[in-house]
Amino acid sequence: MGISAIPHAAVRVATAIVAVLDDQEDPKTINQWSRSVGVSPSQLRAHCRSAGLTAKATLDFARLLRAVAQARSAAWRIQYALDTVDVRTVGRLLGRAGIGGALYLLTPEDFVIRQRLVSDPVVLREVTRLLELRPVPR
Repeated sequence: MGISAIPHAAVRVATAIVAVLDDQEDPKTINQWSRSVGVSPSQLRAHCRSAGLTAKATLDFARLLRAVAQARSAAWRIQYALDTVDVRTVGRLLGRAGIGGALYLLTPEDFVIRQRLVSDPVVLREVTRLLELRPVPR
């Protein structure tokens, strides 16, 4: 019976992803995301690479996870959470994620399972673990 190793690369990336949920503004660039989580852009890219991910896909995942967490009803629009005015940009982002437009129907945990931006199972498990530790929104 061995000691289970901590997946450090996955924990670092998952922590940076879940931190975005508390941001007031949409971190639409790597630079904005890095400022939000308190690391340099090059460090953030290195964290993503060490987990086998691209920084852009991971940022898109974090942005959409934040949008899902903010969705409250059918009247909610994704543009309320994403700092973009072009509906084509939103469509491409949702297309890359493999998610339809009804984000308000998803819980953050559902989104983690259904999306296609981040496929590493260890990173996804860490994101889910961190989501479970968050206080329940009221």
